[in-house]
Amino acid sequence: MAGRSRRTKAQLEQVDPTTEQSETSGEVSMTVTIKSPSHLGENGLETVEKYPTKIHLIDGEKGGVGKSLFARVLIQYFMDKKYPFLAVDADRSNPDVSRIYESVCREALFSEDEKKFYEADKIFEWAFDNSIIVNLPAQVYPVVTSWIEKNNLIELGKQSQITFCKWFVCTGGYDKLLCI
Repeated sequence: MAGRSRRTKAQLEQVDPTTEQSETSGEVSMTVTIKSPSHLGENGLETVEKYPTKIHLIDGEKGGVGKSLFARVLIQYFMDKKYPFLAVDADRSNPDVSRIYESVCREALFSEDEKKFYEADKIFEWAFDNSIIVNLPAQVYPVVTSWIEKNNLIELGKQSQITFCKWFVCTGGYDKLLCI
């Protein structure tokens, strides 16, 4: 497996990615050269290899529609397939996913409070090592969208081979489909 290490947002903004595909295994990996202020060598560059990861955001406007159930099914699928992942339960009012999958689950907070706004950043940081499955609470869409936009995570994700997958769970009623 490829060697990995964590990077700060400032370091990510200085990434020079090169993508390669192995002819024998078909796996895609990316060699990332990061400009580092530390004295790593004559040119100050460090090279690490990184595999693509994905942040799965399981969202919905209402409680009780199956977001946690869907998160648990996705977690179990990843476990059965032995895919490397980390689960995150962001639902503080009912953290049932973290109770069931305690060994693979962490907690994170999405908040409109400026002092706590960046607590969700650890989700993106964890995605450097593994795909992430995030069980979100109801009605958090504006906060999650703001977090992604303010931190420019789509662009940073492209540079680091981290993509986002948004799962919107609802009852299927006409009024709920308008939320999509």
